[in-house]
Amino acid sequence: YSVYQLPLKAEEIYSHLPILCSLSNLLVALEDLDEASILYKYDGYYSINKNVEKLVTQRKVTYN
Repeated sequence: YSVYQLPLKAEEIYSHLPILCSLSNLLVALEDLDEASILYKYDGYYSINKNVEKLVTQRKVTYN
């Protein structure tokens, strides 16, 4: 999804995980990655792109 610069919600990431994991464990991992600046969160969306706010705005305009 990063190829398309598409930020994802945790539920969307969860639905594509190749491993078994609970949603609550995924949320903890996402928050840890956000705190370590490995990925970025804005308005419930996650991205590896620092410009996540701009990407979320674009996604909402394009897909909603």
